[in-house]
Amino acid sequence: MPVKFLLNLIKNILKYFFFIMPFVLAFKALYICWHDDVWTFVYISQQFISNVPFFGEILSDNIWGNNLILSLDKIKNNQNITELIFVGGLGSCLGKTIFETWFSDYLKLPAIGGPISDSKIPKPLILQSTQGSDLNLGSDSSNVPAQNTTTSGDTRPTGGYAPFWKIVIETFYNDISPGHEKYITHLKKMNDKTLYYTLEVPKNNNDPNITESYLAKNFFVVLKTHSDMLTGSFLGRDAWLNELRYFLSEEDQRKIEEISEKIDKARENYLDKAETLEGSADPGKIRSDLKQFFDFTNTYRNTVKKDLAKADAIIQKGLKDHPLYKKPEIKKMINSDYPKLLKAFHDEDERLKKRFIEVFNKPKENKE
Repeated sequence: MPVKFLLNLIKNILKYFFFIMPFVLAFKALYICWHDDVWTFVYISQQFISNVPFFGEILSDNIWGNNLILSLDKIKNNQNITELIFVGGLGSCLGKTIFETWFSDYLKLPAIGGPISDSKIPKPLILQSTQGSDLNLGSDSSNVPAQNTTTSGDTRPTGGYAPFWKIVIETFYNDISPGHEKYITHLKKMNDKTLYYTLEVPKNNNDPNITESYLAKNFFVVLKTHSDMLTGSFLGRDAWLNELRYFLSEEDQRKIEEISEKIDKARENYLDKAETLEGSADPGKIRSDLKQFFDFTNTYRNTVKKDLAKADAIIQKGLKDHPLYKKPEIKKMINSDYPKLLKAFHDEDERLKKRFIEVFNKPKENKE
């Protein structure tokens, strides 16, 4: 066993040293170049070499000597950071080796009807209908149909698939919820940050770089970020509701599909309108374009929110008529966690929307 441990440790250290560490050094060097906004070959090379743990300073001095662009303090700082990363990586090699040597056999998860390595997570959206299929969606043994099944009367798939309803729940808690929580956090920062959204140059401004065009461009970045989060939220919810529709009647499924098509058209229409705003050097035109972009976003938001609310109502009503609704996980997700998530998102969205309206409604000051 000690021999196996030692061989595994050497193998993991070699993999870390030859395959992982070079990419760590390369990405760290590129990040510094991006941060400093310097992209010359010499600068990138010196950043990369100076990041080599323990030998970076010596190598840099031998290669470039008096022609070093980087200061000794910069090189020393690079060394300290990379050496911490390197030593931490050795710790991960040790942990990985211990796991592979003594614990991996005890922590293998049991598969349903076959080894996990053969499993492939099914894609629910390829299903066309649950009518007349072997999808007994109300039971724990209900699964998305697989190509191979056992011949002993057990209809569970051989690849270790989870029941479809569990996949839908996992999608919500592993994708929809974390994604929206990130949006909510970012919206809160945009709302609570001591940013003063304005299109007016302050009268006491002494910085020649602060112009109406400069403020307008920065304000557009805020509007665009907000727009992207709205679109991300709508796309995620629409895809997830399209998974839930398979638990509904064929009529309700068609309604959800129609709503999804309307949402797609609304997004396409929104993007087409946004593309018509080409920008202008005229401060007055810039302000007008920003207001139009805000109005386009507002119309898009209101349209899609209304459609998604209809879809939510159809899903909730349809699920209550389904045996699956007896499961506490489904009830908690549909009746508690999902509404709370939407409320938190829309509350922050409305707060930011009001701040935008205040900017656009503020009367333009007369310059003295």
